[in-house]
Amino acid sequence: MRAKSPWMQFSQGGDGWDEMQLAAMLRSGWRRAQGTMARALAESSLSGLEYHVLLAISAVGETGIRQVDLAQELSVPEGKISVLARHLGERKLIEALRSEPDRRYVRLRLKPAGLKVLRAAMRSQRQHLAALVQQFPEGAVVQLIEFVIKSYLGLDLTVRPRELAAEPLTQPQLPAEPRRAQDAHAQPARK
Repeated sequence: MRAKSPWMQFSQGGDGWDEMQLAAMLRSGWRRAQGTMARALAESSLSGLEYHVLLAISAVGETGIRQVDLAQELSVPEGKISVLARHLGERKLIEALRSEPDRRYVRLRLKPAGLKVLRAAMRSQRQHLAALVQQFPEGAVVQLIEFVIKSYLGLDLTVRPRELAAEPLTQPQLPAEPRRAQDAHAQPARK
């Protein structure tokens, strides 16, 4: 007789998860979520690393981020970031600028088309992950979240399902469209 996987126990509202079952279930869930997110990114023609590059660049705002700092932020070799920046620049998603007075540094900044692709990718990921979670009974999802929060974070919280609202819930506001910097010293990088 085949043993029930942790996901099967979870989807059937099982009780009494032990630490090993929980760890196995979270690993399996994380792997499924990563696959789901990769498929969602593919709809926007982005790899996972391209998505993280766009996300990190958008997080710093209109001043952009130095290429060397982006490499450190993402723990990726600077050469790989340089190749990705060139590729994303060719797709008109980001722009590379050389800063004054030290023109050795390249700053990367998100272009409006990049923000549009990034928002579409984020929206697609949320939709795909919501569809993944909806495969399980809501009560079991709530129970799992409470168990994880208590076991891993040491917090005693109660999660309650959202009540159906008469009007759709508003989405959190994402950063505004990037504007051109007023810095007269910023110039496009040479190719």
